[in-house]
Order: sequence, then structure tokens, then C-alpha cells
Amino acid sequence: MNTRTQIKNPPLISNAMAIIAFIIHVALSVIQFNFNTLIHGIGFQQSDLNTLILSVVQPVFVAGLVAPILSMVRHTDFISEFRSILFLAIGLFVLHALAEMAGLLT
Repeated sequence: MNTRTQIKNPPLISNAMAIIAFIIHVALSVIQFNFNTLIHGIGFQQSDLNTLILSVVQPVFVAGLVAPILSMVRHTDFISEFRSILFLAIGLFVLHALAEMAGLLT
């Protein structure tokens, strides 16, 4: 599709939605980290702190890997695909974290 004939629609996920989702993700990661250390009775060890950092960075890393491929395939800009994939990855992380804290996952 030519860019001159393409209709410009507003992005499905705005910057504010992506930022709010990331803030909720960071807060839930910290809560889950504290929940796991409380259950297992371990203090703040270096390996647990690395787990916290990786859980915060993981959706951003996934979005950074998938967004360029999707933007090339769909002929869209990178930032809109990045926001969409980041929002989706954070949503899946929230569902997984809530299921894990509820005891549905081991």
C-alpha cells in the first residue's frame, strides 16, 4: 500500500497507556518479588535481585525483538508496533504473575 493512499488512523495504544502499563508492571514485579521472598523466607540476595531486574526488563526486551520484524512485515512505524507488543507482553506478564501469586502455577 502506498503511503499517500494510506489513511492515517490514530494509534491503538497511546504513549500514556504504554507508560501506565509499564508503571503497573514495575509495581507488580516489586510486589511479586516481596511476596516470593516472604514465602520462601529468603532475604534480599543477589540472585533474587537479578530476578527482579530481569522480570522488569523482560517485556521491554521482547517488544524490542519483535517490533522491528512486525514493523517491516506490516509496513508501519517502529514505535507503534513497540507500544503494542509492550502492552501485550505486560498484559501476559500480569496474568502470569497473578496466577502464580494465587497458587494456580507452581
